[in-house]
Amino acid sequence: MEKITSFKILKICLPLLITNLVILFVFYYFFGDSINFTEDFTFIIVLIILMIIPLVPQLFLVLNHFRKNRNVGLTIYQDYLLLKSNGEQIIISENTINSWELVGTSSKLKNSSIKFSLLDDLFYLKIGLKESNKEIILSSLLYSKIDNVFQQLFPNPRKEDRVKFFPIIK
Repeated sequence: MEKITSFKILKICLPLLITNLVILFVFYYFFGDSINFTEDFTFIIVLIILMIIPLVPQLFLVLNHFRKNRNVGLTIYQDYLLLKSNGEQIIISENTINSWELVGTSSKLKNSSIKFSLLDDLFYLKIGLKESNKEIILSSLLYSKIDNVFQQLFPNPRKEDRVKFFPIIK
């Protein structure tokens, strides 16, 4: 069963944190002799703020996706999916699904091999069910290849993909 774990959240945030630390160490290597970091406290604060600013939108989006799918468990079978949410079980199969739509950044939807931003890993699926006229949202935090699973299991009821610069779940 797939669930959102702290490891999955760390896996999404770790590249940006490592990049920021590498930039900080390179900066210190080149300018460490000419700048006295102990005396210039405002300079250190500015560096820390410049490291945190790129993290804020990503953390906001990760928390948004986490909030929407924190109580959801996903089990993938050969021809259907089983969702467990708040004690309720929902089977998603060819007979129960009305349509599904992938919402993400443009490089995610074009299957680009180059990531322009770390937000490309965060996308979600909107799934419409037939009988209950209910809409289910599944985030990539739940399972990073959920778009491929849906493409293999349910290729026909797919709607047009929607491009969003900032794929927040409303």
